[in-house]
Amino acid sequence: MAAAHTAAVMLLGRMADAWCRVLHCCAAGLLGATALLILLNVITRSLGSALFWVDELAVYCMIWSALLGAVTTVRRREAIALRLLPSLLGARWRRGLHYLADTAVLAFALVMVATCWLWFDLPLLISVGFDVDAFIRASYNFIYRDPTHTLGIGRIWPWLVMPIMALSLLLFSLANLLENRHL
Repeated sequence: MAAAHTAAVMLLGRMADAWCRVLHCCAAGLLGATALLILLNVITRSLGSALFWVDELAVYCMIWSALLGAVTTVRRREAIALRLLPSLLGARWRRGLHYLADTAVLAFALVMVATCWLWFDLPLLISVGFDVDAFIRASYNFIYRDPTHTLGIGRIWPWLVMPIMALSLLLFSLANLLENRHL
């Protein structure tokens, strides 16, 4: 039984590490795209023919990059932390403090997943046959209809970063808690 548990924890850890690498590459690519979009915006404005949608796309790229990059710091345990208190404690208390922190991050991840579940309301969308108008009438939730300001795409596309971030945070915090890698 213990060997199966250990194997499951190791598999979860490998999955979390692989997904972390994917998110890290995406965040880096989006950060590069942000820089290129800003450069394009500077060039087109200086030529007198600004592309206003570029500003909005650059903002969305930056938001996605920041959120995906931030969630990877949880898995790699590189997030901002206070080190004074743990350094003053013995090994047993330090372990308890780490478990408390990991549990708090897991609780936050669960709240984020629940919030996204309610916000995106996939069961209702499925129950109305993916009919956005019926979804809006039933829920007064315009998440699938509101367009962005200048891009003109549905806001759902930029907002998809939230469930991606929430599910990633859940995976990473659970893997960290089970592995207790910091000890």
